[in-house]
Amino acid sequence: NPASSLVVSKSTSEGRGGEISIVNPATGAVGNSAALNFGLENSTYNADNGNAQIKAIITNASNAASDLVFSTWDGSAFGSRVTIEHSGNVGIGNSGVASTRLAVTNSVVGVNIETTSSNAAHEGLIVNRQSSDGIAIAINKAGSTIGSIGIQSSTLQIGTANTQLAFSDADDAFFVKNEAGTARDGSHDLGKSNARFKDLYLSGGVHLGGTG
Repeated sequence: NPASSLVVSKSTSEGRGGEISIVNPATGAVGNSAALNFGLENSTYNADNGNAQIKAIITNASNAASDLVFSTWDGSAFGSRVTIEHSGNVGIGNSGVASTRLAVTNSVVGVNIETTSSNAAHEGLIVNRQSSDGIAIAINKAGSTIGSIGIQSSTLQIGTANTQLAFSDADDAFFVKNEAGTARDGSHDLGKSNARFKDLYLSGGVHLGGTG
């Protein structure tokens, strides 16, 4: 006596058990779709209406490549909220961004990452560039990169274009490099005439123009 109105059951060891198929057998064309709709409070839950929907839709007629779209009713409009593209890219608040594995779009806070762990070893965010030096995090405005956090060998770099502050454990120093990781010798000022530093505290000597 199942508690649910519909139960699909099949006992299969180490394989697929019960399953439900929702099929649109029409010849492949862009826009062909099949969906599972959810309706509450006597809502209209056919087509792209209702309270929520999970829909598969063809985006390429030649090979039937398909996206999976999750939609909800927000109280005034029904629309897609999450799209998983056929490539595996995921868009939240958008239909996906090419060459971006996860794209999040919002008119307020885009992403809030929070850890409630009391263990200091539990990171709030890990960004891991695996196989090469380069930019780990790009900071953009209106689609154009204005700054970055990157890695060159074992050195962390933060900055923009040819003005990158490098932090080196090997040298026990921080200094200026360009984006490619090349040191910029004698190229940058510390402060400017109308944006000066206040006090300078040193435990060693001062070297001016190679002497000191």
